[in-house]
Amino acid sequence: MATTTTAWILVILLFISHHGTMADETFIVSTCAKTPSPKTCVPILESDSRSYNATTLEELTDISIDISLASINVALQHAVALSIEYRGKPEYGPLLRCINYDYGNAVLALREAVKNAANKQYSQAEMSVQNAQNLTATCEKEFVSQSIKSLLTDTNLMLEDRCALSAYLAYELTS
Repeated sequence: MATTTTAWILVILLFISHHGTMADETFIVSTCAKTPSPKTCVPILESDSRSYNATTLEELTDISIDISLASINVALQHAVALSIEYRGKPEYGPLLRCINYDYGNAVLALREAVKNAANKQYSQAEMSVQNAQNLTATCEKEFVSQSIKSLLTDTNLMLEDRCALSAYLAYELTS
């Protein structure tokens, strides 16, 4: 008897937890369907487990901005590691500019966006995220301007995708 009851409780709990996950994933998918890039939106938001508990656009926007900030911090560490590897080579100059100017200022812009979003100032958050997105594009141009193959193309594209999503979600909260 106890075994049967325990089994039924487990089945019910599995159903509830599975149903809850599906509902949360449905919110992510339905929100992403309204963005310019649904195929990139879903995996970006799903990369942070907090997204599954989000029930409002405000929560997803805050999470998206956090993802952008975490991503730029990882990119900055990656660029620093590359700068050590490429010291004395032509790629070193553009890497240093990306580290010291572009990525450094993008971190500051995204920290500002986090503060703005926390204060429900989504218009300012959108502008800060767009600033960070523009800085990642500037990083890519550092290499192009010197006719050097960028070491950070994939990183910059990833950052641009995340920032574009964050800016779009913040924009949606202002309209």
